[in-house]
Amino acid sequence: MFKRRYKELPGSERKPLPNSRPVGPVDPNEPVEVTVYLRAPATSNLANKISEQVQHQGRPMSRQEYSASQSASPDDLAKVEEFARKHGLTVVEKDPVGRRVVLAGTAAAMSAAFGTELQRYEYPGGTYRGRTGPLHIPSELDQIIVGVFGLDDRPQARPHFQRVDQ
Repeated sequence: MFKRRYKELPGSERKPLPNSRPVGPVDPNEPVEVTVYLRAPATSNLANKISEQVQHQGRPMSRQEYSASQSASPDDLAKVEEFARKHGLTVVEKDPVGRRVVLAGTAAAMSAAFGTELQRYEYPGGTYRGRTGPLHIPSELDQIIVGVFGLDDRPQARPHFQRVDQ
């Protein structure tokens, strides 16, 4: 049943950090906040508009023009909000121009909503909440949701220099 109604979110595959090992499931009541990114509008052609402006030295696109042509559609936002409600998630923030929606809920609700299992991992630098494999989204959100970030709280970057205080 899950497989028929849900699809893998392209590009969402994750593997554990090198030298890490699972040490157990995440507390199901742990609060988790994710950012869901939505597709560009079908009528969006930002690259062509910018290219035309550069070639013809036209005036830059105004904020209003950008918002009108690049924002997430109200229908797409409504579908993501409905998805959140159905899964017991709270909409924390909606940013139509940035085409993103921030959702909050428990680890258990997030795991169920995105068809994944959150684990606690241990690695030489500490611990993190992580997952393996792809995320899954309802078929009706296929092509609408293009990314989900925040389920995993593994370190993403570290400085490559050492600060010297004087």
